[in-house]
Amino acid sequence: MPHGDELDARFEALVAQIDEKELRRMRAAAGRRARPSARPRRLLLAVAALVAVVAAAVAVLASQPGLMP
Repeated sequence: MPHGDELDARFEALVAQIDEKELRRMRAAAGRRARPSARPRRLLLAVAALVAVVAAAVAVLASQPGLMP
């Protein structure tokens, strides 16, 4: 990649403009967000349960066509 060195130099110049206090704050914030939380898993389980209920209802209606008016 011919422009890689130029990009690296520009990135390093940009990072050099950030003071040490701001870098520490950004690293601490990144560390806090790296911890996994249970919320996405609960949401996934709730969606899976909803899909299972809808699939069961469709299966019952498909096997018993007289249930629909």
